[in-house]
Amino acid sequence: MPYHYDIYGLCLESDVCFPELVPVRPRVRAGGGIRVRLARLAPSKRSAPTAVIRGLQYRFDLRGRFAEIDSSQVGTFRVWFRKRLIEWDDSGPCVSRGIGRLILRGRVLAMLLAHRETPLLIHADVVAGPRGGVAFSGPIGAGKSTLAASFLAAGWALVSDDVAVADCRQRQVWVRPGAPEIRLWPSSLRFFASRGMRARSSALCPATVKKRLLLDRDAPWIFRGEAVRLSAVYDLARGSSRCVKIWKLGRRDALLVLLKNQYMPFFRNSAVMCRHFEMAASAAVRVPIKRLEYPAQWSFLDDVRNAVNDDLRKMDGAEAGI
Repeated sequence: MPYHYDIYGLCLESDVCFPELVPVRPRVRAGGGIRVRLARLAPSKRSAPTAVIRGLQYRFDLRGRFAEIDSSQVGTFRVWFRKRLIEWDDSGPCVSRGIGRLILRGRVLAMLLAHRETPLLIHADVVAGPRGGVAFSGPIGAGKSTLAASFLAAGWALVSDDVAVADCRQRQVWVRPGAPEIRLWPSSLRFFASRGMRARSSALCPATVKKRLLLDRDAPWIFRGEAVRLSAVYDLARGSSRCVKIWKLGRRDALLVLLKNQYMPFFRNSAVMCRHFEMAASAAVRVPIKRLEYPAQWSFLDDVRNAVNDDLRKMDGAEAGI
């Protein structure tokens, strides 16, 4: 019997158990569903590797029906675009199920979403507060999850960690809920524990020392399981001075931020590539995109949070004509 999970507003029906996701009852969602199936994949006519990113090889079927993502650690994923189907061949001798599940929920699912639904995929953490959703974008190691955790500790709710799946509708940008978890470095967990946060964390996978904090009913922080309107995007940058700086980017630089932080940075289909560029251009106009520069020290997290709150209040005042 397959397992059923909700992620990014879709129902995931899977042969694979995801201990890090909360199972739900089978039901039909308005946005459709995605099937994950274990299979022994036969050789196919494929092009040469289109890209190799972080140890993963990406290939596209010559007829454009599917893509394959593989490595010695995870086996092979075949992503069927029209069928909304992900097949996973984990029969290799060195395959790690833990790493495979992580890749499946990340790069593999993003590949399907990018080609099937064409949302905007941003490498960002999103939290929800009184003024809507706020995204913190940036590359690996920029501090997105730690900064998001500081907002969770102040009563905000997590919408999505690491990947923001966004849709433009009704002249606004909405971010879909991801998985009810946040991934933090051990040093970040120790910092928040020193401030009274008590929660059990678990290993993410053997390939990283990052820990997973599941935001269930017993967790000290909140997960928001519904889409949120995006109020602002803050692109993170480490500053050399001992102060927090926020400034709004022009449309050109705002678009470059979204393109630079795309979670799925390449496409084989030119029509898909154009749609994603149009989505990024539309989001750059509809949502304020700003640069957030701050010192890389724990003691400044409260200052960063206060500066973001002040900036959001100023935007509210500007909209109200105050």
